[in-house]
Amino acid sequence: MDTIKLIKYLAFKPKTAIDVDPGIYEALKQITARNPRLSVNLLIDVALDYISNLKEEDLLKLITEYYGRKHTPPTSL
Repeated sequence: MDTIKLIKYLAFKPKTAIDVDPGIYEALKQITARNPRLSVNLLIDVALDYISNLKEEDLLKLITEYYGRKHTPPTSL
C-alpha cells in the first residue's frame, strides 16, 4: 500500500508534508468518526508535538514497551 501524504498548513501556506501509513490513517479516521470534535490533522499534530518533546531514550522505551505488549501472548492466571 502507498503511504498517504498529508500537507500541514500554517497561515494558508504549506508548512510541511508528512507520509502516513494507510492503516494508521484509517485508524485516525475511525477515532475522529467517534469523536467529531477531533480531526486527523489535530491528532497528528498532538502526536508530533508529544514525540518532539521526548528524549531519544524515552521514545525508544515507549516503542519497546509497545511492541513488547503487542507481541507478548496474554498470560493466563
